Parts: sequence; structure tokens; C-alpha cells
Amino acid sequence: MSDQRRRSEPADTMRGRASENGVTLWLLMEANRWVVAGLLLVGIFVVLLVVGMLDPEPLPITQGSKDPVETLFQGMVTAIITGVTLVVTINQLVLSQELGAVGDQRNRMEDALDFRNDVESHMDEDVSPVDPASFFRALLDSMRDDAAALSTAADARVHDEQGGRWRTSRTNSSST
Repeated sequence: MSDQRRRSEPADTMRGRASENGVTLWLLMEANRWVVAGLLLVGIFVVLLVVGMLDPEPLPITQGSKDPVETLFQGMVTAIITGVTLVVTINQLVLSQELGAVGDQRNRMEDALDFRNDVESHMDEDVSPVDPASFFRALLDSMRDDAAALSTAADARVHDEQGGRWRTSRTNSSST
């Protein structure tokens, strides 16, 4: 029973919670990022160098058989199409969360107007400021006034009818 409970509880260390082996965990959590990136870059360079040396057809002959402008144009067109596709996709994901259905937008607008009306009635103003910073400032000023009024009321003394003494409501200390 305790073994089953022990399996369901999370481990106390990152090594116990991670499903990775020790080398991967060290590489991801503790290794110097610059050294890892440099080693990865050197490794890719060495692999490309070895493949280039083992290639039966030398690189200048391979590149000489194709038009470099055509190759450059093909790469640029591919990059532009891929980039535009990614940007449009990400924008659609972000905007779909913000825009939503028309009914949802109407409900959000009504809720915002109801909130502003509630704040206006609390602040005793006819119209609340339109600018968000000014609206927030007016709300803070109203809250500051309410806090000052509450502090004044809390500091007010009440007459104790039984003993005829005055006492403050905060400290409950009595004086004559």
C-alpha cells in the first residue's frame, strides 16, 4: 500500500520527476549554453567537412553545373512563402482568441459597460474617464477616499453607555 502511495506522489527532486536520463537532464538544466551551442556548431561543421571530402563529385563541379541566380531565387521564394505562412498562421491563432463570435463580443461589451456604470455610481460621477489610465486613476482616487472615510470612522470614538467612558474602536482602551 505504501509503495502505491509512494508512486503516486511526486518526487522531491528534479532528477526524480524527470523522465530523462542523467546526461540529458544535465545538458538541459546545468550545462553552459554557449559551450553547448559551440560544440553543436563544431560538430555540424565536422560532419559537413567529412561528407564533403567523401563525396565522389567535388563541390565546384556540382555548383558549376547549376545557375547560382536560379538557386538563390529558389531559396528566397521558399523562405518568403514559409515565412508568410507562419506569420499568417500565428496571427490567426492570436486574433481568433481575441475576436471570437459576434455574440461573445456583444456580451463582453455589455459586461464592460455594466462595470463602468457600476464604477460611475460608486464614484458619484456622471461619466467615467474613457482613457484606461485616467479611468484607473479615478478608481484609485475613489478607493483612497473610501479608505480615508473608513479610517476616520474606525478612529471615531464611541460612548460606552454602561460606564460613561469613551473608548476607541481600534484599541479598545478606555480613558476617562
